[in-house]
Amino acid sequence: MSFAFDPERGKGSHGLVMVGSNRTVMPRGEISPGTLAAMMKDLQIDRREFSVMRYAYPCSIERDLEELQATGREAYVITFRDIRGANSCGWSWPEALEMAEDCLDVALSWYIDDNVDPPPPSALQAGEVMVAATPIMAGKLAICSAMREQDMTRSDLAERLHLDDEQVRRLLDPRYRTHMTTVQRALSALGRSLVVEDCAVAPPPDTPTLLRST
Repeated sequence: MSFAFDPERGKGSHGLVMVGSNRTVMPRGEISPGTLAAMMKDLQIDRREFSVMRYAYPCSIERDLEELQATGREAYVITFRDIRGANSCGWSWPEALEMAEDCLDVALSWYIDDNVDPPPPSALQAGEVMVAATPIMAGKLAICSAMREQDMTRSDLAERLHLDDEQVRRLLDPRYRTHMTTVQRALSALGRSLVVEDCAVAPPPDTPTLLRST
């Protein structure tokens, strides 16, 4: 579908947005929710198409060659370039994958603490593996995102779910292991759902050959 934006074609400080055969005008600066809804109606775009967030991120898991050279022990260094503070290590490939998931969950929990959405995942690059947040963490991120989008308070959510304030506090606490059925119930009440995908586990990289002087 074709897309174009002409900043000079609108009235005053408005620009013209064209998606396919549909068009609308867009003001400069911040766009209010009402204006956005009207624009998407003009363009015949379902807003729900933009409410999909994938909580799986490209991860670099590289052999720690310095550790291997110094001790002969296998070790891996873990980094997520999209998520601040998501760094870890592991002593084997299976442990590195497990630690990658764990450190991703911990780093994503900070976004819940800050009441902001995490960045969308970037494209997978050569040598990287895709690591997903656990379903519980993904569900809690989705709940918090939906609440911000709908300008909903904890009390509003408690009333909608017929829960008390303490139960909702635990539901939104990224460190509290809420039962998955409760997470799904909250998502449903917010007009959201969680999709779980199945994929193959990434194989370990080839073992490098150590060159020893004689």
